Amino acid sequence: NPSSTYHYSSGDIQLLNLPRLYSPDFLKGLTFPLYEGSVQVNFWFGGSNVTAYTHYDTSHNLHFVVEGKKKFILFPPSLHDKLLLHSCLHPLYRQTQLDVLNNTLLQEIVVTPLILDVWPNEVLYIPPYWFHCVITIEPSISLNVWTDSQDFNLMEQVLNSPIPFEEKWNIDTLMRSAKLFINSLLKNTQFPEAFLKNVVLSRYASTLSKFTTSDKNPQAVLSYCSTPYLSTNELEHITSTAKATSYLFLKMSSISVRQINIGNYIEHILYTLLREQLVNQIPLFLQECW
Repeated sequence: NPSSTYHYSSGDIQLLNLPRLYSPDFLKGLTFPLYEGSVQVNFWFGGSNVTAYTHYDTSHNLHFVVEGKKKFILFPPSLHDKLLLHSCLHPLYRQTQLDVLNNTLLQEIVVTPLILDVWPNEVLYIPPYWFHCVITIEPSISLNVWTDSQDFNLMEQVLNSPIPFEEKWNIDTLMRSAKLFINSLLKNTQFPEAFLKNVVLSRYASTLSKFTTSDKNPQAVLSYCSTPYLSTNELEHITSTAKATSYLFLKMSSISVRQINIGNYIEHILYTLLREQLVNQIPLFLQECW
């Protein structure tokens, strides 16, 4: 059935062997001089009705339509909690769980998108962390330029920073220390503990709904909720590391970007400690210990 067949291709522009397009002269006017980061130029070929579902990128994005027509449905980062992000451990990380093409759902959560049609020879700038759904209205050829944002760079520094936990600690001590670290991080970034359930745990709503009764057993994580038995130096190391990490988050461009990235960071920490064999305990830990 031709009506249900979709044709789509994308990749780095170097794959097309067009050196003049990828020359420094071409890129010079398309980067962001206020922040020097890496630059990537991509091509996008798509047939009618090809859809890139709602997601955010961490880079500055200049999207240039060469041929055809595209529709962009955009939402600011401040709506991330209503759009319901997937967990950063999910294959659809950075995508929303909410179907923004369902107008009824958008009306229910009182969200009004910005909708733009982009025609040939027009360029659309999408700021970092802005959510966008892209629909190819007719067969099209596009180019886009991604330039690393300062928020991306700060998050890379966060993820590359050491975490204050000892390999010799047992799982109870690790998770109790993680709770202390997360609470210190939230306090230093001025987010209430309710942030964990309203923003981070909400990413797991669909996962929790599929848990069996045994999977939902809170006894598996209740031992993680206590205060860790650590020395004064070890406790101070945890809180001082949280304070140093919070400075990087506080440098980010907005509260909304900070919320998205802190949520991602908390998930990364918990996965690092629990690993694959206990990863199902992450939503239970967030649910029972706060």
